[in-house]
Amino acid sequence: MQRRSGRVLPAARSASDTAPVRVLIGDSDEQFRRRLRASLAADPQLEVVGEADDGELALQLLRSLRPDVALLDEDMPSFGGAAIARVLRFEQPEVRVVVMTRSGSGAPG
Repeated sequence: MQRRSGRVLPAARSASDTAPVRVLIGDSDEQFRRRLRASLAADPQLEVVGEADDGELALQLLRSLRPDVALLDEDMPSFGGAAIARVLRFEQPEVRVVVMTRSGSGAPG
């Protein structure tokens, strides 16, 4: 086990582990979710178990599906990925959370 930021992390999965990493995607942009799901489907070690378009639904799905990883948009309706991460830290500390953000186009207006 590793220790990072005061938390004990489980040992890395070995190549012999056959169960895929279960992933939940939370993002209000349907096209982005579809592209991300397709990208993740290319890896047989990953399985998308659910999708949500707002924070409230994402939290409900996280509580019922209990995935290994949650990929969450910071700007979802209801509440964003960082708020969900704070809840999960206490309710499901084993879930790894990645909070995604998008920058603007970068082109001057």
